[in-house]
Amino acid sequence: MIEEGVDEAIIKMFMWGTIRTTQLATYGHVTDEATDRRYLEQMGVPLNQRKAPKKYIPAQCPKCGETNTPTSRFCTICGCALTEEVAATQNELINYIDKHPEIRQILQRRYAEGQYNPPRIHSAEYDVAADSRGIIGL
Repeated sequence: MIEEGVDEAIIKMFMWGTIRTTQLATYGHVTDEATDRRYLEQMGVPLNQRKAPKKYIPAQCPKCGETNTPTSRFCTICGCALTEEVAATQNELINYIDKHPEIRQILQRRYAEGQYNPPRIHSAEYDVAADSRGIIGL
Protein backbone atom coordinates (compact mmCIF):
# COMPACT_ATOMS: atom_id res chain seq x y z
CA MET A 1 0.00 0.00 0.00
CA ILE A 2 2.87 2.34 0.76
CA GLU A 3 4.42 1.62 -2.63
CA GLU A 4 1.10 2.34 -4.31
CA GLY A 5 1.09 5.81 -2.77
CA VAL A 6 -1.77 5.29 -0.32
CA ASP A 7 -1.80 8.08 2.26
CA GLU A 8 -0.17 7.19 5.61
CA ALA A 9 -3.28 8.14 7.60
CA ILE A 10 -5.45 5.89 5.44
CA ILE A 11 -3.08 2.96 5.94
CA LYS A 12 -3.03 3.49 9.71
CA MET A 13 -6.82 3.67 9.95
CA PHE A 14 -7.32 0.67 7.67
CA MET A 15 -4.74 -1.62 9.22
CA TRP A 16 -4.81 -0.59 12.91
CA GLY A 17 -7.99 1.47 13.34
CA THR A 18 -6.29 4.64 14.59
CA ILE A 19 -4.14 7.42 13.16
CA ARG A 20 -2.07 7.54 16.36
CA THR A 21 -0.57 4.05 15.94
CA THR A 22 3.19 3.59 15.72
CA GLN A 23 2.81 0.20 14.03
CA LEU A 24 3.44 1.62 10.55
CA ALA A 25 6.97 2.56 11.59
CA THR A 26 7.52 -1.03 12.67
CA TYR A 27 5.80 -2.94 9.89
CA GLY A 28 5.71 -0.55 6.93
CA HIS A 29 8.61 -1.15 4.60
CA VAL A 30 9.36 0.26 1.18
CA THR A 31 11.73 -1.83 -0.91
CA ASP A 32 14.89 -0.39 -2.43
CA GLU A 33 13.44 -1.18 -5.85
CA ALA A 34 10.32 0.87 -5.11
CA THR A 35 12.42 3.78 -3.85
CA ASP A 36 14.60 3.69 -6.97
CA ARG A 37 11.57 3.38 -9.25
CA ARG A 38 9.79 6.34 -7.61
CA TYR A 39 12.92 8.51 -7.76
CA LEU A 40 13.58 7.69 -11.43
CA GLU A 41 9.95 8.41 -12.31
CA GLN A 42 10.15 11.81 -10.64
CA MET A 43 13.37 12.59 -12.50
CA GLY A 44 11.72 11.69 -15.82
CA VAL A 45 13.91 8.66 -16.52
CA PRO A 46 11.94 6.08 -18.54
CA LEU A 47 11.75 2.63 -17.02
CA ASN A 48 11.90 -0.17 -19.56
CA GLN A 49 11.06 -3.21 -17.46
CA ARG A 50 8.54 -2.14 -14.94
CA LYS A 51 7.02 -4.65 -12.59
CA ALA A 52 3.64 -3.77 -11.23
CA PRO A 53 3.66 -3.84 -7.45
CA LYS A 54 1.47 -6.43 -5.76
CA LYS A 55 -1.98 -5.02 -5.10
CA TYR A 56 -3.39 -5.45 -1.65
CA ILE A 57 -7.14 -5.58 -1.81
CA PRO A 58 -9.37 -6.01 1.25
CA ALA A 59 -10.77 -9.52 1.51
CA GLN A 60 -14.53 -9.86 1.89
CA CYS A 61 -15.77 -12.91 3.74
CA PRO A 62 -17.85 -15.20 1.52
CA LYS A 63 -19.87 -16.34 4.54
CA CYS A 64 -20.73 -13.23 6.60
CA GLY A 65 -19.68 -10.40 4.26
CA GLU A 66 -17.20 -8.83 6.73
CA THR A 67 -14.42 -6.78 5.12
CA ASN A 68 -11.03 -8.03 6.35
CA THR A 69 -7.51 -6.68 5.97
CA PRO A 70 -5.73 -7.58 2.72
CA THR A 71 -3.38 -10.01 4.46
CA SER A 72 -6.04 -11.84 6.49
CA ARG A 73 -6.33 -15.57 5.91
CA PHE A 74 -9.48 -16.03 7.99
CA CYS A 75 -12.47 -13.78 8.66
CA THR A 76 -12.09 -11.84 11.89
CA ILE A 77 -15.80 -12.25 12.63
CA CYS A 78 -16.76 -15.83 11.71
CA GLY A 79 -13.41 -17.57 11.08
CA CYS A 80 -14.21 -18.57 7.48
CA ALA A 81 -11.23 -19.13 5.14
CA LEU A 82 -10.84 -16.13 2.82
CA THR A 83 -8.92 -17.78 -0.03
CA GLU A 84 -9.23 -21.06 -1.86
CA GLU A 85 -5.67 -21.96 -0.85
CA VAL A 86 -6.41 -21.50 2.85
CA ALA A 87 -9.70 -23.41 2.51
CA ALA A 88 -7.87 -26.30 0.80
CA THR A 89 -5.25 -26.41 3.58
CA GLN A 90 -8.01 -26.27 6.17
CA ASN A 91 -9.84 -29.17 4.51
CA GLU A 92 -6.60 -31.19 4.42
CA LEU A 93 -6.21 -30.61 8.15
CA ILE A 94 -9.80 -31.62 8.86
CA ASN A 95 -9.39 -34.79 6.78
CA TYR A 96 -6.12 -35.59 8.56
CA ILE A 97 -7.79 -35.24 11.96
CA ASP A 98 -10.64 -37.44 10.74
CA LYS A 99 -8.16 -40.17 9.78
CA HIS A 100 -6.22 -39.92 13.07
CA PRO A 101 -8.59 -40.19 16.03
CA GLU A 102 -5.66 -40.08 18.46
CA ILE A 103 -5.00 -36.47 17.40
CA ARG A 104 -8.65 -35.59 17.92
CA GLN A 105 -8.47 -37.11 21.41
CA ILE A 106 -5.37 -35.07 22.28
CA LEU A 107 -7.04 -31.86 21.07
CA GLN A 108 -10.23 -32.68 22.95
CA ARG A 109 -8.32 -33.40 26.16
CA ARG A 110 -6.32 -30.17 25.91
CA TYR A 111 -9.49 -28.24 25.15
CA ALA A 112 -11.24 -29.75 28.19
CA GLU A 113 -8.22 -28.85 30.36
CA GLY A 114 -8.24 -25.28 29.06
CA GLN A 115 -4.84 -25.69 27.37
CA TYR A 116 -6.15 -25.36 23.83
CA ASN A 117 -8.58 -22.86 22.38
CA PRO A 118 -9.35 -24.06 18.85
CA PRO A 119 -9.89 -21.54 16.09
CA ARG A 120 -13.33 -21.30 14.58
CA ILE A 121 -13.25 -23.36 11.40
CA HIS A 122 -15.90 -23.01 8.75
CA SER A 123 -16.33 -24.68 5.41
CA ALA A 124 -19.38 -25.94 3.56
CA GLU A 125 -18.70 -29.51 4.71
CA TYR A 126 -17.41 -28.71 8.18
CA ASP A 127 -20.21 -26.49 9.49
CA VAL A 128 -22.64 -29.40 9.30
CA ALA A 129 -20.28 -32.09 10.54
CA ALA A 130 -18.31 -30.28 13.28
CA ASP A 131 -20.44 -31.41 16.20
CA SER A 132 -20.74 -35.01 15.03
CA ARG A 133 -16.97 -35.24 14.54
CA GLY A 134 -16.31 -33.81 17.96
CA ILE A 135 -13.32 -31.83 16.76
CA ILE A 136 -14.53 -28.50 18.12
CA GLY A 137 -17.33 -27.64 20.44
CA LEU A 138 -16.96 -30.82 22.46
